[in-house]
Order: sequence, then structure tokens, then C-alpha cells
Amino acid sequence: MNAMAGKPEQWATGRADEPRPALLIRSIRPSDAEALRIFHAGLSDEVNQRYFGARSELDDDDLRWFTCVDGADRLAVAAFDGVRLVGLSRADRLSDQVDAEVAVVVDDAHREQGIGTALLERLIDDARGIGIGVFEADVWTSDRRVRSVFHHLGFRVRSSRDVDVARLVFLIGPSATYELACRKRRRALAFEITYGIEP
Repeated sequence: MNAMAGKPEQWATGRADEPRPALLIRSIRPSDAEALRIFHAGLSDEVNQRYFGARSELDDDDLRWFTCVDGADRLAVAAFDGVRLVGLSRADRLSDQVDAEVAVVVDDAHREQGIGTALLERLIDDARGIGIGVFEADVWTSDRRVRSVFHHLGFRVRSSRDVDVARLVFLIGPSATYELACRKRRRALAFEITYGIEP
């Protein structure tokens, strides 16, 4: 189990050379509905299309769907920069009970900082705890950044393509390769990001 995803409720993240508010990653809550509404409103059309199905806005039913998860068949974790939601990842168990559909989204201002990967690491840990062993993700073939996040997690990813969408499938069980990738990521981020387990 990697140190970041070892069942902490929160992680704190900050730059060593440029102080900034802590980044908090935790399970999403119903009380996060307004933060999610603001987050969604600030997404680019491309990102909105990928994660939210191009909804122009989230109504109350949408907000309940995304923030009220049962922790058994539906999981979701969110990243907060102060009080502002900046990233979200979710997993919905499929009918075979072992596979789950997964997605991750980070706002434009916080992309390419490792937040999407950190969200997925926490999600993987939570999913293992409820018996999910396989993640499946549908990704636009043109979205190289998101595809790269999945391919570089440290698991062997199977990919198939249907027109403009790639389906990525990978086992998330214990893996020495994944644990090594996690350690390498922590070392690579040592100058900018520190992780702490909050009470």
C-alpha cells in the first residue's frame, strides 16, 4: 500500500519554494454540492464534455448524484485548494461486481501538477477496500494528457478503440510495479510537494 493512499482521510500538499494553501484530498460529501457547482462552471467546454457529458450546468439532481456516494458501489474523492474544489475522481461499480468505471477531472489551472494521479491513487486504495479489482475508463483518443495519467500509474493497461474513444482497462490489485511507480512519483515531487496525514 503506498503512503499517499494508505487510508488517510486527507493529504496536505504544498510547494516548498512557493507557499500556497494546502491541497486537501478526501471523499466527497453532500455538503460539497455548492463547491462542485462552482467547479463545474469554471471548466472548459472540452473538460466538461469528457467528465460531465457537456451539461451546461448541474441541477440539484446532478449535484446529488455526484456528491452522494454510498462507499460500496460508488466512490468519489475530491481535491480542494483551500475551500475551492479543483479536482474530482469517481468509480462506479459495474454489474459484474469486480469492475468499476472510473473517471478523473482537474480544472485547467491545476492540471499537470500530479493532482489527477494523486486522486486516482486514493481512489484505487478505496476501491480495493470494497472488493473492486478492475478499473475501466473511456478517454477521448485526442486527450493525450488524461491517457498518459492512466498509462503511467504503474499498471499494465489494455486499450481498445472505438472511433474517437479509447477504452482503457487495468487490474488494480497489489503490484510491485505500481508501488515502485508511487515511490518514484514521490521522489520526483519532493522539491515541490510534501504529503502529510491529517488527523
